[in-house]
Amino acid sequence: MTPETGPAREEGATASGTGPAAGNGGLGARIAAAVSRGLAFVLAAQEADGSWTEWDLPPGPSREWATAHTGMRLAQLGPAHRPAVAEPLGRAADWLLDHRAAAGGWGYNAVVDPDADSTAQALLLLAAAGRSAPAGACAFLARHQRPDGGFATYLPSPLAGSWSRSHAEITPIALLALRAHGGLPPDRLADGLAWLRRARREDGLWNSFWWSTPLVATEAALGCLAVLGVHEPLPQWTATDNLEAALLLSITAAWGRAPAIERLTHALLETQRDDGSWQCPPRLRVTDRACDRPWELPDAGPLFADPHRLHGTAIALAALATATAPDPAS
Repeated sequence: MTPETGPAREEGATASGTGPAAGNGGLGARIAAAVSRGLAFVLAAQEADGSWTEWDLPPGPSREWATAHTGMRLAQLGPAHRPAVAEPLGRAADWLLDHRAAAGGWGYNAVVDPDADSTAQALLLLAAAGRSAPAGACAFLARHQRPDGGFATYLPSPLAGSWSRSHAEITPIALLALRAHGGLPPDRLADGLAWLRRARREDGLWNSFWWSTPLVATEAALGCLAVLGVHEPLPQWTATDNLEAALLLSITAAWGRAPAIERLTHALLETQRDDGSWQCPPRLRVTDRACDRPWELPDAGPLFADPHRLHGTAIALAALATATAPDPAS
């Protein structure tokens, strides 16, 4: 199933999430069972020290970024799952606090430089777990804001190339992470939001620098804007795999588009594996540092899937939880 979203909300829909999938008794029960199995898969993969391991990129596997991202997504599951995830999130937060780079942030793993993506996701996990940002972490992340207002993944250096340009999937989470820890002055927030608006495509999407789908950047951007009280029209897109279905479900559910939510939910449920997981298809791109606009090229860098299926599962779980979230006004 590859449904499309429309360019605007359906009449009467709200941006708070009406949870129409939960209102369908049979579908709601299927979602609950799927989330239970998926959550069990993710929690079983957590190491005793609190970390998760994912990916197999040229620098090796990731623990820092993988732990930050997995925990950040579990924190999005909502109050119903808080008792199940509170202790694992606390252990993940403590592990991250013990494995911060000397420069002040976190990176993909311990052998590469820290970056804004890993640092922002780690800070969001720490906030969700009730931990304060360690000294210097917010300042490290803030240094990645470029003069144009966007946030780069890496700080400028002779070898950074396009990796130190403003990126649409990094800017939203950097803004939210700094905001969560009180480290975002109003003028820097305004600069970041202005860059996001300029970076939006005419079709309503944002281009992803590190991914071969625009939905990674689009989900991050629309999610950030919604948190900040800025509600934008939904873009049109047809999901072609389970990662896109999950990201599109997350976007669509926040606006309460009931028919699209049910179609996307069914599509996601049908791709869950017997062990409770979802695999991210080869979508993560190690972009060539000489390439400024990788979305325009078919060979801008090698693509990778998540070998341990944690990345895809965490995104799917957060999306399904959004689809079943009750309307706060009801």
